Amino acid sequence: MALTTEKKMLLANIGIGLVIVGMLCGYTYVWLNWLDLEDAREAALIWHNFYRSRHGSPPLRRSANLDVIAQMCAENYYRPIGEVDHKCPYRLDKKNYYLYPGTGENGFGVKFGDYSNSDYKASVDSAKILHFSQVLWKDSKEFGFGYTIYYDKDEDKYGALGVFLFYPPGNYYSEDMSTYHQNVGPVLPNAWPIKRANPAG
Repeated sequence: MALTTEKKMLLANIGIGLVIVGMLCGYTYVWLNWLDLEDAREAALIWHNFYRSRHGSPPLRRSANLDVIAQMCAENYYRPIGEVDHKCPYRLDKKNYYLYPGTGENGFGVKFGDYSNSDYKASVDSAKILHFSQVLWKDSKEFGFGYTIYYDKDEDKYGALGVFLFYPPGNYYSEDMSTYHQNVGPVLPNAWPIKRANPAG
């Protein structure tokens, strides 16, 4: 049965409408993801500066350049086979970084609370302690954050992975560790108790 001109026009209009709807959905998805990423970046910055203030370190400021590099690194770490490593082809020299499960608040803020109250200087060989000492490093001024969803083959589930970049980098040591101790201070006597604080809201 041959289609009339009217039916052909109707089908063409339906097709165009579906394309437009698809484009709008795609743009909406990207826009919402961008909003989520911005919220996560702000939450991560708030948590970092909260811990820095407890230890007498000046606040970090957001760097758009570091945000872009951190996001590129985060997306590079996604592996369908479930592997996540510390290699990033986009990371430039002289920028320190670390990975952490989760995003802004949930992945960082709560889980680092114990390190803020512990003797983190006693065992600087611990990866998690070094992550936290980079957070506190006084000479670091700029901060960038990115995250992605990845599959954990060991846990057989999906999770979020945050990438944090710092400039200038920290965690470098002089022979007598004086540089480290100058940049990583103890909790201030008047610091707000960690269990009562929730600066990200």
